[in-house]
Amino acid sequence: MAGDVGFREEVVIAPAGVEGVQAAAAQLVDEDSGRVSHQYGPRVLVVEEVAEAAEAVAAQVPGGMVTAAVADVGDSLVVDLDEVGKLGLEAFALRSSEGYVGAKAERPLAGESWDNDEASTPDYHDVEGDAAAPALAGLPTSARLTDSVAVGIIIVEGPTAALRFSDADRIKVVAEVQNGLSWLGAQNSPEGVKFVYDIRIVTLATEPDPASLSLEALWRDPTMRKLGYGTGMAAVRRYVQQLRVDKGTKWAYCAFFTKYPVAHFAYASIGGPRLVMDFANDGWGPDNIDRVFAHETGHIFGAPDEYASANCNCGGSWGHFNRPNGNCANCASGGGVDCLMKANSWAMCDWTPWHLGFPQGLPLPLAAGTYSVRQESSNRFLDAHQNSPRDFSVVTRPAQNNDTQRWRFTPVGMVHTIQQLSSDRFLDAHENTAKDYSVVTRGDQGDDSQKWVVMPVAVEPGVNRALPDPGEGPTNLEVESGIGVPGRLPLSGIPAYTLQQLSSGRFLDAHQNSSHDFSAVTRRDQRNDTQRWVVAPTGNDGHTVVQRSSGRFLDGLQSAGNDFSVVTRIAQRNDTQRWRFTPVAAVYEIQQVSSDRYVDAHENSANDFSAVTRNDQDNDTQRWVVTHLGGNEYTVQQLSSGRFLDAHQNSANDFSVVTRTAQNNDTQRWTIA
Repeated sequence: MAGDVGFREEVVIAPAGVEGVQAAAAQLVDEDSGRVSHQYGPRVLVVEEVAEAAEAVAAQVPGGMVTAAVADVGDSLVVDLDEVGKLGLEAFALRSSEGYVGAKAERPLAGESWDNDEASTPDYHDVEGDAAAPALAGLPTSARLTDSVAVGIIIVEGPTAALRFSDADRIKVVAEVQNGLSWLGAQNSPEGVKFVYDIRIVTLATEPDPASLSLEALWRDPTMRKLGYGTGMAAVRRYVQQLRVDKGTKWAYCAFFTKYPVAHFAYASIGGPRLVMDFANDGWGPDNIDRVFAHETGHIFGAPDEYASANCNCGGSWGHFNRPNGNCANCASGGGVDCLMKANSWAMCDWTPWHLGFPQGLPLPLAAGTYSVRQESSNRFLDAHQNSPRDFSVVTRPAQNNDTQRWRFTPVGMVHTIQQLSSDRFLDAHENTAKDYSVVTRGDQGDDSQKWVVMPVAVEPGVNRALPDPGEGPTNLEVESGIGVPGRLPLSGIPAYTLQQLSSGRFLDAHQNSSHDFSAVTRRDQRNDTQRWVVAPTGNDGHTVVQRSSGRFLDGLQSAGNDFSVVTRIAQRNDTQRWRFTPVAAVYEIQQVSSDRYVDAHENSANDFSAVTRNDQDNDTQRWVVTHLGGNEYTVQQLSSGRFLDAHQNSANDFSVVTRTAQNNDTQRWTIA
């Protein structure tokens, strides 16, 4: 096994003149027998062990090889191998060596918190206070650690022996990055992440100057000039943006490795685009570059530090899904659990996947079932009066261990963000009459205007509420071939969904005439087929969305002159009509086991927005959006009002449960178990 990442890897090598690695990668997907972890140039892949698919994969690279033993690769196969491919292959050989594996087993300070007394802490901020740093968090190059990521490794050497990298040093850098990203990418299970590399070795004549006001700029600016991108952080951004285009990846970032003096041995900016590492790696040593690099990559993709001296707290909104830092050592129960963002360890807590943008959870935050619900701030349990003089009000009480404190959660829908594949922009909508509540696409806002409640239309209780998987229901081909053709594929017979904007409670609808350009809008619930949409999987993470009443496809204009308006069009069979649905929460009805009554809430201040139980009303006052925060912690938000379940914490108010606007504190965080 290469390194210590916990799974077996192999290399796929194509001979000179054979452009087969992309076909080999596609074969892995088709065989469902592994995934590509790394790509080095046009001829070298590092993949998870392909097992029974080895023969099929090898067939895609005639004259090539699929192997875990680089020593078995003949010289003729690696002749004229490009420098990036050569470094990737040599790095894999190093990781597979007995010495490397043994060093990982005895790595210094294994399992120690990043803020121990024997080494410095890796940082997430720009330690030099670069004026450009505040702009970095908004860069769109590293919003989520998903799909494919271009990684620029820039090794910066100086004019003296102390500043130069030997061939062994260079291979060590690439091997450590490979080991760290193999582990990190595999945590996005089962999809994984493919890393595609650009490796540059830049030798400068610049002398070191430990007294420089900007130790990074001293070597960074001449490096970026030599690479042809100018100077300053703007040059780094240009390089990273071009890197993403050149490698055809979803995301990109770069890493500088150097032996020049630096302000701190390892640091990065939350949100990218670059991290900086000193090859010596402070007291952690070069054998821990892999974990420090993976930790700093976590910052690039939005994850916060979790160790105590970082002055973290359990609040905040971190990463793509705006989740709090729930594993912070200063406030998490028991000081938190083992995690790469907290310690020198191959471990990941429940919070970090959300920060990185690849939640590990099931499609539903909670499986249908019976749970207790405990308020984090008070440690008291959700309960309810069972008589009309008390208005069947919901309260919190100490643990009673009876059915008044047991609650039945029944999923009735999902909450998704919906992204146009062609533009990567998110479905959103104006919320005023002046704009006719028109639907548009926007960049990621991270708020409820871009979250859509997807509810199946007229299905029986207990039926799966998730969107259809490929192979279930109508396929994209069936939908595209049958739409609008009399007597073919009647849409009235196909399962459909309503799509309701979480922030406004209004439903996706569309004009059905050319005078309004068939534009999509939101409207109050009409309970008709203009608001019912057939969602069909297309493969490659996409879905078509077809209005049942018109048979037209949801599409999005891609120019600011049209306000990026969303419309319906006849089938185009392209990515403007394909949409990525990402689950972010689920909708439940919550029923008290002892009374069979449903959690509901007043929606006016005269009643203090108090929560109560009621008989089944079949409306959105009894539907609750449950969002997973990590571990067993959740927020519970009334669908009709958008307000969050909260509770008074004093006897004068009978510890009554109410709804409140978002407070982002533990009064609105509930442990459901």
